[in-house]
Amino acid sequence: MSQQPFTLEGEERRIDSKRALLAYLRSPPKHFTLENYLCLSRILTQAGWRFDESLWHKDSHHLAVIEAAIIELEAQIAADKDRVLRHTVKNYPKPQDKQDTPNRR
Repeated sequence: MSQQPFTLEGEERRIDSKRALLAYLRSPPKHFTLENYLCLSRILTQAGWRFDESLWHKDSHHLAVIEAAIIELEAQIAADKDRVLRHTVKNYPKPQDKQDTPNRR
């Protein structure tokens, strides 16, 4: 996947998109098409999950596609939010040095 330049607006859109997909996956059972499974498979594969026989595997997780996608999206959303917070803090104006202000007693 190609890396897009970081913008707060773009990152917020990506987070919202992942949240919407996560909400959809957590909703009551639905009929999944082949395209749905291919989309989730792509997300999982790009995130380092591997498929063996009937389950997706990563670290200590061995899950069906929907459960694996939920775990992965939760992790990605948390990482994305952390990245936005770090970017915001890094670009927050720094207070002036105390030497620049008069010393009051």
